[in-house]
Amino acid sequence: HSLGAGTAALFTRLLLCESSTWNEGLISVRCVCFAPPPVVDSPTALDSDSITSYVCNDDCVPRMSLQNIGRLNLLAQGKEVEEVIKVGAGRQDALAKSAKIPNLMVPGRVIVLHKVKDELSAADDGPHHKEGSTEVATSKPAREWTAEVADGTLAEINYLELSPASVTEHMAPVYREAISAVLDAQQVELDVEPRAEEDYPTWLARAEASKA
Repeated sequence: HSLGAGTAALFTRLLLCESSTWNEGLISVRCVCFAPPPVVDSPTALDSDSITSYVCNDDCVPRMSLQNIGRLNLLAQGKEVEEVIKVGAGRQDALAKSAKIPNLMVPGRVIVLHKVKDELSAADDGPHHKEGSTEVATSKPAREWTAEVADGTLAEINYLELSPASVTEHMAPVYREAISAVLDAQQVELDVEPRAEEDYPTWLARAEASKA
């Protein structure tokens, strides 16, 4: 999670560079990242099939690259969000052309979790797709979510806009809910409900009691 997820992603890439010297059992290594910062360039991000990254809603950390901080400055200058997203997707701004500031991205297969704000409208209209992503499913482990599969080039994670949710949605409890959302979307039956806001000992006691 967070900085640890970015470190794990980089370590996985380094390990796979040596995969030709491994025995067969080690080649199956996989890395699952929750809320990773952007740590690799575009070619590496798109060539990281062994890495799956989860980004939850407005979490700021997966968007916290120097390039995106530069685009945040565009918002401060009064630019509209749509214009900043377009800049991020088109990669035509001065920052994108700067060799000194690499345009780092979230690595691998990116699963973006969005909260469904209005359950009734979501039920009537279905989730709205973002360009460059594919809907997985709508699920509701505790609240409703939509899960979409994309990659590091997805426009919405290539600009930074700060709000209270940008911090709260980086927290581990939200990602625990995101895990169960993905499992629910895949119709995987959970042995025990996720611990959400519980501390680990409380959740573990509940999990053990459910198996008794």
